Amino acid sequence: MNFEGAAPVVDETVKDLAAAYLWMWQALEVFDPDRDAWSEPTDFGNPRQRVARAEEGVKRVVERSRLTPPEWTEDVRKYREAAEALEAGAPFDEAMRRHSARLLTVGNDLAGKVVRWARPAASPGS
Repeated sequence: MNFEGAAPVVDETVKDLAAAYLWMWQALEVFDPDRDAWSEPTDFGNPRQRVARAEEGVKRVVERSRLTPPEWTEDVRKYREAAEALEAGAPFDEAMRRHSARLLTVGNDLAGKVVRWARPAASPGS
């Protein structure tokens, strides 16, 4: 694609959704005993901080977005159930691992759609 003359346009709704999905993933991922903690380039906080950040992201999407993917409600419900169970000491099981992977995949897919390139509209008479 030729980007000459194009300008980046940020889709704020998609940005909020991507952030919420990735924050939910980070909140669950900290409980995974098989995660590669050494490869994290930065500290995303302790489990409570991660869960709080994920809830902030969910709240932001609910407050700002009228359009959410059909699976959004179910993904949030499953995330909250898993986070609550993990905080209460439940083991990180295969179902949680699958849901965590789904949150990461959806978040990454959405993150790739946050910015699009648009050409300025032609002015009349040009």
